[in-house]
Amino acid sequence: MPSYPGRAKLHFFLTVYLFLSGLCPVLLPAGGGVRALPACARRLAGVWPGVSGESENMGNIMPPRASFPQATGAGEKSILPDLSGVTVPAKLVTRKARIQDVDGMSNLINEFASARIMLARGPLYLYQNIQDYRVITAESGGRELVLACGGLHVLWEDLAEVRSVAVHPALQRRGFGRRVVLDLIEDARRLGAGRVFTFTLAPEFFASLGFAAVARDTLSPVVWAECSKCPKFYKCDEVGMMLHF
Repeated sequence: MPSYPGRAKLHFFLTVYLFLSGLCPVLLPAGGGVRALPACARRLAGVWPGVSGESENMGNIMPPRASFPQATGAGEKSILPDLSGVTVPAKLVTRKARIQDVDGMSNLINEFASARIMLARGPLYLYQNIQDYRVITAESGGRELVLACGGLHVLWEDLAEVRSVAVHPALQRRGFGRRVVLDLIEDARRLGAGRVFTFTLAPEFFASLGFAAVARDTLSPVVWAECSKCPKFYKCDEVGMMLHF
């Protein structure tokens, strides 16, 4: 572990805690960056050696926003399993995520976070919010592989957010993302939410599911409270979209 004297050491441990908890961006002592974190802390946070996203910018780990990600860019090292030889289910069915799915979910989300398509999320957040998530899986070698995931996070009495929608790059445009989001919408209905919103880089995809773009100044204050934690807050490139029941 890096050696920091006195107050800097306290700052180091505090930032590691906040980083893993997802409470605020990590601001390590000058010159430290994400690489100054112990290897175990980087692993828990979902920042893996060799992944292009492991950089100073990866310190800004905040709640992910939903998007429909495309394949990882050429030359980037993937942390996802090879699906060759894996039998993909003919009928797409989601289920509620379990604790055992967290590693696969974290890898999937962070694969796209490393390409700056969505914001990263480490396992600690996923463990603590596991009941928000749905997954589509396939069996391989006696274990289940996470092929797609997404979460529904309740923000207020009538408002829920779809977030962290991710599909394995080998399975893009085959209905996985649509199945996940449709089932999350049904979860929102069962919970009694009157509206579901998302921030996305793929507005056409969500429009096909009944969402409509909304002006940012019409969003609930609770949404802005979430947005204020995001490193994109002052220069957001995502589109806010809402679905009313």
